[in-house]
Amino acid sequence: MVSSSTEHHDCHDEDRCPPMILFGHPVFLRAYLEMTAEADWSPESLAELVLALADAGPLEVTDDIRVRVNACSDPEQLRTWADRAMQVTDPAALFADRAG
Repeated sequence: MVSSSTEHHDCHDEDRCPPMILFGHPVFLRAYLEMTAEADWSPESLAELVLALADAGPLEVTDDIRVRVNACSDPEQLRTWADRAMQVTDPAALFADRAG
């Protein structure tokens, strides 16, 4: 625990701070995702967020998942995937259509 707080303290630039340090509590995660919805994040940054969240969750992140996430340029779709990333265990659930 001490090393995490030290590591985060050393990472004072929020744009470069590893997302894994930040995601430990579901309430914080929800607030963070809501903040990203209001922020003007690039698709590349959102893709990094999706992959970091998926890595922290139960989903095994394969090369195919990384390729698909990194190929997406739609911020709304990336935010949807970020919202699901820590909860799903199956890539089909991560990439499911909203209507489906």
